[in-house]
Amino acid sequence: MEEPPIGRLTNKEKTMSNKTYRLSDTTIAQIVQLVQMGILTGTDISDQIRTLRVITGEDSVEPDPAFVENFNKNLEKLKEAAINESGQT
Repeated sequence: MEEPPIGRLTNKEKTMSNKTYRLSDTTIAQIVQLVQMGILTGTDISDQIRTLRVITGEDSVEPDPAFVENFNKNLEKLKEAAINESGQT
C-alpha cells in the first residue's frame, strides 16, 4: 500500500520533489525555545513545536520571520505577567 505524500505536492500527479533540506541553526534554536516554553508553561511540548512555521531557503529551512516576531511578543507578555504576579518591578 502506497503511503500518502507529506508536504506540498509538486504537480497534479501527486508526486513530491526529492529535494532535501537541513534545519538551520536558527530553526534549531527556535525549537529549543519552544521546548523550554513547554516546560515553563506546563504545556505539551509537541503542541508548542506544532506552532512552528518555517520557510525554505537554498538548502535549509528557516523560521518564518512573522512567527519569530509573534513568538517574541508573546514571550515578552509572559515575562511581564510573571513580574507583575511576583510583585517585582
